[in-house]
Amino acid sequence: MTTVSVAMATYNGERYLLEQLESIAHQTRVPDEVVISDDGSTDKTVEIARRWAQTAPMAVRWLINEARLGCCANFDRALAQTTGDIVCLSDQDDVWLPWKIARVLEEFKENPKVLLVLNNQRITTHELRDTGWTTFRRHNAGHGCCVSARRQLLELALPIPCDCDRDWVNHDHWLIRLATVLNRKQLIEEPLQLYRRHRGAFGIVRNQGCRDQDPTNKKRTFLSNVQSTFAMSRSQRTQSFQRTLKEIDEMLARLTAPSVAGDDTMGQDVVEALSTIQREQEALHNRLILLNQGWIGRRTGSIRLLKAGDYNCFGRWKSFLRDFLGA
Repeated sequence: MTTVSVAMATYNGERYLLEQLESIAHQTRVPDEVVISDDGSTDKTVEIARRWAQTAPMAVRWLINEARLGCCANFDRALAQTTGDIVCLSDQDDVWLPWKIARVLEEFKENPKVLLVLNNQRITTHELRDTGWTTFRRHNAGHGCCVSARRQLLELALPIPCDCDRDWVNHDHWLIRLATVLNRKQLIEEPLQLYRRHRGAFGIVRNQGCRDQDPTNKKRTFLSNVQSTFAMSRSQRTQSFQRTLKEIDEMLARLTAPSVAGDDTMGQDVVEALSTIQREQEALHNRLILLNQGWIGRRTGSIRLLKAGDYNCFGRWKSFLRDFLGA
């Protein structure tokens, strides 16, 4: 029988934690264990979770960090302590629909090669009022709280290179990126949880608003996307490229490790993944060279890279315009 673990990272989540824990306990397929790693909460988070664990219908294990690790490393610690064949990541403030785990297991069973399942979720207010939006529709992407991973992926992905951290989403970005490049990711369009947007959530980007922002405000969203595309300085973009190159180096090291090379189940997918990553690495090096050129050199160079297909690795037109028009 396939075993299921839930990995949860907590930090000062007393306000909504119990609702999330109860939604996990009331799954139609109850998980075999819940591993909670707390990052030094100063509120009643630990007390609430421990009280819940006394009557929980599954094994609950605790990790208390002596010093703050940050979101990425905290999730890394929780994931490393799980034992299940399938591991579902959980935030501390959402609510799972009762059939989430059962639906995720169904997807893994129907697709034996899949290493990561990413489900959709309904975006709600802090009071769980439906906004009419889902994550896939709003962001055209998924969040870490929607990730369920097969043990085989975790053996490849852990430990998460949190020192490559771009921002707070690094842990899910890393898992999703590996599964995507291996062509082993599966999406579930059906929303399987309620994504609570509120002040104080991990997802807040400081000084850039918060998760309570109205997702239906298309004008604000468009202007925000335009601003984020061109607001980065040359030094910021250089640092961003260098972090991504560091991440690529780590991915190449993982995918060329003897344990992966000797895994017949990965086969051609690893070969194709290495080719894709190396192409991205080359294109990123070329873009980094552009940043050190003058006004004319950057514009003629970006056109040359566009024709060579380098921007196909980065969303093409948005990245091309950033290089062509950027300061």
